[in-house]
Amino acid sequence: MPTLHTVNKSPFSQQTLSQCLEVIGCNHSLILIEDGCYGALKTSPAHMQLQKTVKNGVKIYALKEDLRARGLNSNLLEEMTLISMNEMVELCCQYRNIQSWY
Repeated sequence: MPTLHTVNKSPFSQQTLSQCLEVIGCNHSLILIEDGCYGALKTSPAHMQLQKTVKNGVKIYALKEDLRARGLNSNLLEEMTLISMNEMVELCCQYRNIQSWY
């Protein structure tokens, strides 16, 4: 069943994003929120794992407002789609299952 995953922990201090990427399915999507947005950086410890996940058909999003709040506006992975809060709400409405990784 398609699932929307949200990760709010920085991959520089937690393994939450890596743990999520180990179990995420090809018909799933992932939104990086709050400090999870640090995972959108090309220098993220999980960047290779994220690229592999995208190649497997997973859609990866990052919340624009959270990126902006952290001054993260460059050096972002090209595979990432930046979305607004309204777009995040729309995505949440499209998925029956939402898994939050804290």
